[in-house]
Amino acid sequence: MFLQPDRYTVPTVQRNYPEWHRGRKKYALWYLEIEDTGLLNYLQYLRHTFSDVLYQPIHRQFHISLFICGFLTDQANAQQNDDFLCKQLQLQLAHLQQTSISVFRLRVNQIQSFESALMLKIEDPSGKLVDLRRGLAEHAAEIAPLDYCAHITLGVYRDAYCYADIYQRIAAIQQQTFEIEVNHLTFGCYQPHILQGPLFAEQHIQLDDACYN
Repeated sequence: MFLQPDRYTVPTVQRNYPEWHRGRKKYALWYLEIEDTGLLNYLQYLRHTFSDVLYQPIHRQFHISLFICGFLTDQANAQQNDDFLCKQLQLQLAHLQQTSISVFRLRVNQIQSFESALMLKIEDPSGKLVDLRRGLAEHAAEIAPLDYCAHITLGVYRDAYCYADIYQRIAAIQQQTFEIEVNHLTFGCYQPHILQGPLFAEQHIQLDDACYN
């Protein structure tokens, strides 16, 4: 998952990936929107600083992926193993609406690198992300790697770059840390045939301020 010494980054190739999306139009996920102005400015600065090694253009909003659902479909039954049924979404929504979920905080930490993407790692002191993911998984199997790592993606790599070059550049950055408040969850989709295309929010779940301390 993480970029290792003596390894190279994995580039994203500019093409349509029809063998993945198979003509399906909506790839769905639960995520956390980034609304803190200071953090957004910092993320934009980092994305600009590393723009020469990141795939361009990037239209996807900064966010923290919470649960990767798959291809949203209104079919009664899944046709592919990565389909996500509307009835599964309704079950997840009902679960979240019936559960008292308090506002919580996350810590945005240091710049790190996956093999395929540059990112900032997220710390979750209260363990709320684990709890939320467990509840969502009761109603649908996640389409994602087994090991969840909360993060904010700055961008995917446009070419193969060696570990030393990437981490030398990371070390040269005067890094910042942020603590952000999460007061709602978002369900949304992106168009899978558009690389780094924007997210379109479809549902919001407000968290409970009364339970926050």
